[in-house]
Amino acid sequence: MSSLPCFWCILKQTCVLEFDGASKGNPRPACAGAVLRTLNGNVICKIRPGLGTATNNAVDYQDFILGLKRALEMGYTGIRPKGDNKLVCMQVYSSVYSIALLNDQCFPSI
Repeated sequence: MSSLPCFWCILKQTCVLEFDGASKGNPRPACAGAVLRTLNGNVICKIRPGLGTATNNAVDYQDFILGLKRALEMGYTGIRPKGDNKLVCMQVYSSVYSIALLNDQCFPSI
């Protein structure tokens, strides 16, 4: 019997994290939003915190972090982030890529 988890079990533990934030200026009143979805697109949950005054990059980081925390709380171990903030996405990708190189592994999701 193999010690590797089944393919279906891995897919069941994977979700998509879509995140986006908005700031009416830098810094100005801001809000954030994140959605967790199954791999086939069904909504798992929505996260909509008010963040007070913040910059657009700070807002996008906040909703990304809130989405990650919620996914982990719900037991997801594979999280595929999707966002439109280039700074956040490049830093997340760079971090995962660096970790993969250090560990000599390939990570398809965070």
